[in-house]
Amino acid sequence: MQNHALIQTQIASLLLPSTQSLISHWHLFDSIDSTNQYLLDYQPKTQGQICFAQMQTAGRGRRGRRWLSPLGQNIYGSILWQLPSNHWQGLSLVIGLIIVQTLTKLGWQDLGLKWPNDIIYQGKKLGGILIEVQGDYVVIGFGINIVLSDHDLSRIEQAAISLQQINPEIQIERNLLIGHLLNAILPVLANYQGFLPYQKQWQQWDAYFNQVLVLVMEEQQWQGVNLGVDGKGGLQLRCKHDNRVHSFYSGDIIQTRLLG
Repeated sequence: MQNHALIQTQIASLLLPSTQSLISHWHLFDSIDSTNQYLLDYQPKTQGQICFAQMQTAGRGRRGRRWLSPLGQNIYGSILWQLPSNHWQGLSLVIGLIIVQTLTKLGWQDLGLKWPNDIIYQGKKLGGILIEVQGDYVVIGFGINIVLSDHDLSRIEQAAISLQQINPEIQIERNLLIGHLLNAILPVLANYQGFLPYQKQWQQWDAYFNQVLVLVMEEQQWQGVNLGVDGKGGLQLRCKHDNRVHSFYSGDIIQTRLLG
């Protein structure tokens, strides 16, 4: 898979006119601290600003975790959008769903989702989503591993994988892949009114449905069977301690195993 410089005209060449109309401003960088932080700081804010970088020096994931962002190998991008606060819940799940569906259409198979924001393949992390809020604007950040060297993998704290490792026969230039993603994500944002319409679709891609999970939230651990997500994007666990179903809207899955 070839990875060249980020070129706006190449990305735009693949965009549908309806997608083009949703972009208010392009921000493309060779290197930046964080694409999310750039859009959070940028003034004036207008819906539809997009930011991509060849490298991030301070890339981050959820809860401030470091996101390894080597030069010219992967996708590091963010979109600024205006949404009412009652629509924020479940947004990271929807973006993950749209990315997985897009990559699958392009030929990568057996991808899955891990609640709340991970894109995975056979238990290894392929990408992630980070939603950050400022006023009535949300910044939707996403990272996708295209190529990871052995050195890169040794620096990542969790099991990770790249598109090239999953299927080295698929050849698509990174700018065109970004174009495909924008064609899929931006129309969803333009019409987004909450998670509920995507609930059933998301559960079809849930890699750990009906498995026993351990969820960590606010220094507490909860163990239970994953029953999917509710209409707001909350993880539903039938918890071991009381055999009742509880919904969780934050936390991290740290352990999984098959039921039985």
